[in-house]
Amino acid sequence: MSDPSIRGAAHTDFAPVQDLVTADDLMHHVEAIAQWVRLSGEPGEAEAFDYIESCLQAWGIPYERTTHPAFISLPGSARLIVRREGASEVPSFSCITHSMGASTPEAGVTGRVVDVAGGEAADYRASGFRPGEIALISGLASPAKAVAAVRAGAAGAIFVNGDELHEMIISPVWGSPSAETVSQLPNLPVVSIVARDGKAIQSWLTGGRVIATLHTQVETGWRQIPQLIAEVRGSRYPDEVVLLGGHVDSWHYGAMDNASANALQLEALRLFQQRREGLARTLRVGFWSGHSHGRYAGSTWYVDHHFQELVDHLVLHMYVDSIGGKGATVLSEAWAMSETRHVAAETVAAETGGPFSGGRFARGGDQSFYGVGVSCLFMCLSEQPPQSGPDGEGRYNVSALLGGNGKTGGLGPWWHAVDDTPDKLDPAFLLRDARIYLRALATYLEADALDLDFRQTVAELREHLTRWQETAGPRFSLHAALVACDRLQAAVEALYARALPVAVRNRALVGLSRRLVPLNYSTGNRFEPDPALTLPPIPALAPIADLHAAAPSSAEEQHLLVLIQRRANYVENALLEAARFAEMYGTEEAQS
Repeated sequence: MSDPSIRGAAHTDFAPVQDLVTADDLMHHVEAIAQWVRLSGEPGEAEAFDYIESCLQAWGIPYERTTHPAFISLPGSARLIVRREGASEVPSFSCITHSMGASTPEAGVTGRVVDVAGGEAADYRASGFRPGEIALISGLASPAKAVAAVRAGAAGAIFVNGDELHEMIISPVWGSPSAETVSQLPNLPVVSIVARDGKAIQSWLTGGRVIATLHTQVETGWRQIPQLIAEVRGSRYPDEVVLLGGHVDSWHYGAMDNASANALQLEALRLFQQRREGLARTLRVGFWSGHSHGRYAGSTWYVDHHFQELVDHLVLHMYVDSIGGKGATVLSEAWAMSETRHVAAETVAAETGGPFSGGRFARGGDQSFYGVGVSCLFMCLSEQPPQSGPDGEGRYNVSALLGGNGKTGGLGPWWHAVDDTPDKLDPAFLLRDARIYLRALATYLEADALDLDFRQTVAELREHLTRWQETAGPRFSLHAALVACDRLQAAVEALYARALPVAVRNRALVGLSRRLVPLNYSTGNRFEPDPALTLPPIPALAPIADLHAAAPSSAEEQHLLVLIQRRANYVENALLEAARFAEMYGTEEAQS
């Protein structure tokens, strides 16, 4: 493979951008980056950033590389000793501990093991779990399960993975914790074991008491981590920015997660740099650290320290993570917002001929930009089928270990595992995924008109409001919010029907995103990230789900109704403000 400057000069025509990328170039970047273990703030990660920087220098692409403080947690040693009451042997199981878990005293933490199934609050109650015991939990370590264990008073937790051990982070705090959120970090020693060892412990539990001792060491604290921002400036609307984000830090060698994404980011910069005279907007590419070991600390820091600039200029966020995996044949479930879903469907169909239904964006994948109010496209573009791999390797369903919806098998058993090496990528699939991203990027970078359809978003919001009303039943009325949503729908339909100048129309669509994305994806505080826990659509209305557990006319119900009324006021106001904003674009003043 030639050096970056020679490869950068290879294409000078204006063929469709996706036709200019090659599997060889992508795999070259993957192999270069995946030669280092890239723990946040560690030398291996710095070497990977050096490689990225060398490519940008060779191609003449402007960039800024900086460092910033972040709260980072790196797992160290772990040991699990299990003793069956009445048995002489004391088995020691292979295990790992996790980021943001607690370190134990030298003697470890000892307690009776109780199988709490999936680790939900109801599972603790059903099992008869008592404070001071150790929870045996099926599935991967997660913030929600760690929070439930802490609330149950667990002395520690043992997570039962699949056939491989998967590195995880258990903090529910999004980004580096603030003075208000640092208390939410779980002070809990945790380990993970493989499925066969979990089954052995479960079988012992049927025969009597089982005692476990956990020894864990985790290095957690503030450190400097890198960040690199590169730009290819547009020619017609250069102040409108499309952001392509992806993390560089990794678990182990992280070839799929996330050198594959970094390869796409580099090729996007190289190819659009060659086409910059034809770009309507500016391409900004963010290479983050602190994703794996700081719960998205890098992207969150960037939002915190560039908030108003992002509000003023960011028109779309596209995220890339873990593309091109072997056996990754499911492309119909990638995350997309309602206003961007049609672009996802068109690009996937154009490149594969397959359908696209799309999944709702969740609390993951460096989606630190909901508070900015920016429309987003893509995450988990290609995944495994829910059954065994098509090559007969019998891959287990990683998505199921995370409590998935059964539509995909996740990102492969090597995800967050020691064997995430370049051989786990399929170069043809990596090229396929890169072509999809580049085609979608071209849609937003090269066309004057922003391709965002908020008619779909408003229809989605109304569906969510209707479901919330069904959940509330006669105990609370969302009539005012539904009326406001109907007004918004009429205003948005009228906006799309008007023959507005392109620049005016773009301004209107970005304004709608600023108002509707936070409503649909956050609890309402645009400046403080919500926890890294599952949130329902229109999260502000989540307390409605608690009504069913409160007795009618009880004090608990009255407290809930006070909260729900305030949340409903926010939702109604946000919908009305969006409607008034859209209606304003029917005036001559707004069009000037």
